[in-house]
Amino acid sequence: MKTKIFLTVMSFGIAALILLPKAGSYTSGPTDGLTGAPGENTCVGCHDTYSLNSGSGIDSIIFDNGLSSTYIPGNTYSISAMIQQGTATKFGFQLTVLKSSDNMTAGTLVLTDASRTKLFTDGGRSYIVHTSAGTTAPTAGINTWSFNWTAPSTNVGQVVFYLVTMTTNNNSSTSGDYVYTTSLTVNPNTTTDIAEKNAEVKSIKTLNGNLIVTTPDLNDGLCEVTVSDVAGKLVLSAHIQAQSNMLKIPVKKLQRGVYLFTIQSGENVFTIKEFID
Repeated sequence: MKTKIFLTVMSFGIAALILLPKAGSYTSGPTDGLTGAPGENTCVGCHDTYSLNSGSGIDSIIFDNGLSSTYIPGNTYSISAMIQQGTATKFGFQLTVLKSSDNMTAGTLVLTDASRTKLFTDGGRSYIVHTSAGTTAPTAGINTWSFNWTAPSTNVGQVVFYLVTMTTNNNSSTSGDYVYTTSLTVNPNTTTDIAEKNAEVKSIKTLNGNLIVTTPDLNDGLCEVTVSDVAGKLVLSAHIQAQSNMLKIPVKKLQRGVYLFTIQSGENVFTIKEFID
């Protein structure tokens, strides 16, 4: 499955993207981690005319075109990083993705445009950054880089995209440039786990106005049940008693159609898509 992640970042100069307490210009991209992630500096260490995030630029990150805010383990997502500010013609960026649990690299960054972007590692973390060719904006005021990110093969919990960008005045020095940082937190898609649990549901049937669900993973006691229609509208929310690995959900008042039933029994969560006649 291939989805698109659109990272919008506006304003981050790169007269020469400099990041770290080292002096110098990195028109071909810095080789130090300077995204502002935990334990990292930013380009303001050298491009210090203006304080971090003090310009008029706008930075934002849009995941999966705004359609989703979660990742599915092992899936590859297309990412675009866009930077915009005034009439600037030179820009730079650097991005890393880290696990919230230990601030180490999450997943794999993959090049799709080797002429404008490149990869490097620093301190055990992986980064993607602009190349010399990638600093030039095809259209004044806007620059875009595209690449892929493959999610970890297993659920590693919350991950964070850290992005630093710069818009430069193109004066071949570190003065007069604006630096910005932003981040995006992405959670694992729990419906993957739910789908696996659905396979454990032994029996689903309707009888006397009830949807009867039977599975050994239903604990005796109150279960939290929600029912939504295909448009996502919540039509039922209730606590219903489960007994002998069986749960009866009242559906008599539901109109004819397809519904999504979510059941939480202790630590077990099930999702059932069912047509109600």
